[in-house]
Amino acid sequence: MENLAEKIEQSPNTPSTPPAKGSLWRLQGIFFQPKETFQEIAKKPTWLIAVILCVVISAGGLIWVMETIGFMNIMIQQAQAGGQEMTEEQIQMMSSPAMKGFSYGMMVIGTPVVLLLIAGLLLALFLLVGSNASFSRVFSVVAHSWLAYTVVSMAITLLVVMLAADPAELDLQNLVASHLGALVSRTESPVLFALLSSIDLLSIYCIFLLSLGMSVVSRKSVGTSAALVIVLWVVWVLAKTGWTAIIT
Repeated sequence: MENLAEKIEQSPNTPSTPPAKGSLWRLQGIFFQPKETFQEIAKKPTWLIAVILCVVISAGGLIWVMETIGFMNIMIQQAQAGGQEMTEEQIQMMSSPAMKGFSYGMMVIGTPVVLLLIAGLLLALFLLVGSNASFSRVFSVVAHSWLAYTVVSMAITLLVVMLAADPAELDLQNLVASHLGALVSRTESPVLFALLSSIDLLSIYCIFLLSLGMSVVSRKSVGTSAALVIVLWVVWVLAKTGWTAIIT
């Protein structure tokens, strides 16, 4: 009887759980098979390569764009959008290598910090509704969703800059008219621009991925997951708009 049991266990027809697909498959799967990618993440979360790519693509792309448009041009645009004019002393200070290095360094550090913050807040929200999702799974969902958003948005940004007749005339905050902020002037209505520019097709794409991913790893419905993701997004939009109102 024991031999028979062993043969049954070793039978090739016995169903078994297929091994989780690796990180490289997930990097392309997030674009073409997002649901399957999140199902793989639920089996075995991975995030390191996705985070590294997010940092390299976003920081590297933005640094190239800022060098092409002109670091000081961008600083002056931001000051004017806030209703301020930069003095000669401020221009000299902002154009120093130390300030430029600090700004570029914050781009590198900022991405993983933002990803950790989003993952932590999402985890807290889903724990409130009874989910038992682990932080590693939530962070993996955030990292892969943000990677897809970063690749698409940066590809469009680089294309716009490369095709521009005069890159120095471009507004870095309003390169692509994919949001409702394109309907108003950033300099004349900065608060309204901050609000409307948040309603963006690329942001909706990211919200979709986060909602789908969280529904898989938290075992909640897509509707519930989308509602919680949108709550977090609304809080960010209100904070962004409120800060703009304070500084302008």
